[in-house]
Amino acid sequence: MNERVKDAEGKDTDFTVGQHLEQAAKRSPTEAAKLDGPPFPEELRYLHDWLLQLHGRSGLGFGGIAPLSHQEVEAWSRLQGVTPEPHEVEALMVLDGVMRNPEAGED
Repeated sequence: MNERVKDAEGKDTDFTVGQHLEQAAKRSPTEAAKLDGPPFPEELRYLHDWLLQLHGRSGLGFGGIAPLSHQEVEAWSRLQGVTPEPHEVEALMVLDGVMRNPEAGED
């Protein structure tokens, strides 16, 4: 929700999507509902914590934050003394992609 709202000509405005939704929510209950999400599954809290530790650690590229790499996950797991399962690594990669490009996750 840190992305900028586009104007009618497709140019970025000074407002983030989150700010836009908060203002719209003050005017309309329908828009307010967009701010609410499903309850967070506590069983996945550890995965969320791992993601926050890893996101953005692969550096920057021309398109912004570089995708999370397997090498970065491996180094992190060695340093943290954590051994993620293959499906957890895959989940981290997918979630990192969503964090880098939230609008792609809407499909």
